[in-house]
Amino acid sequence: MLHRFSRKKQSLLKIKVNKDDSIEMEGRLNTKEPNPMIVIGFENNRDGYSNIKQQIESLKIALTYLLDHYHFTEFKAVGHSNGGLVLTGLLESGFLEKKKGNRQQTWLLLAVLTNSIKKCLTIFKNGSIA
Repeated sequence: MLHRFSRKKQSLLKIKVNKDDSIEMEGRLNTKEPNPMIVIGFENNRDGYSNIKQQIESLKIALTYLLDHYHFTEFKAVGHSNGGLVLTGLLESGFLEKKKGNRQQTWLLLAVLTNSIKKCLTIFKNGSIA
């Protein structure tokens, strides 16, 4: 579906963080592409507070790998349902500020916590996340 309406294929990297904190990857990134697509998933993809806390830690593992190997200066993230909770937990943890260090980097992190596209569009239109 990612390539359905585009003539040019966008690079895609899929990352799965396993329960033992190992990482599996499929696909590759074109480092010259301005907006490569990265999909991060978790072997532990269950609901529940303790699982979401573990998924936050798994996201930190994936982002650490990506930042160390691809040297991003900015990125955009979208999470749906529990993914939004995981992104929010990442923000609250201060992880991005710690990773930023002395490097000049810009982060744009957007956590979408709703199933409603109409509500999401309203959020974007108003310029704030409710």
